[in-house]
Amino acid sequence: MIPWYIGTTIGALSLCFVNYWCKSHPITLQAQLVVIFPLILCNLGFWYGLVNTSNFLKTYYTGSALSLLAGFGLSLFVFDKHISGWSLAGVVLIVGGQQLLVWK
Repeated sequence: MIPWYIGTTIGALSLCFVNYWCKSHPITLQAQLVVIFPLILCNLGFWYGLVNTSNFLKTYYTGSALSLLAGFGLSLFVFDKHISGWSLAGVVLIVGGQQLLVWK
C-alpha cells in the first residue's frame, strides 16, 4: 500500500500545475481540457492521503505546506517573481507552524 504522504504530494504537485496552467494560458476550451486530468489527479491525491492516514490534521497541514512550497518554487523559478525576506519568513512560519500542529 502506498503511504498517505505520497498521495498528498501528488495532490500538491498537481495543484501547482493547475495554478501554473491557469495563470499562463488564456481561458479557452482547449486550456480547460488540459487542466481536467491534473485537477482530477489533485483531488484523488488529496483524497487518498486523507483516507489512508491515522491523523487528519497531520495530513491536512502537510498538504497545505507542500502546496505552499510548490507554489513558492513555481513563483521563483517559472514566473521569475522577486522573493523578499518577508516571503521567506512567511514560508518558514507556515512550515514551522505545520510541524508544531502535527508534532506529537
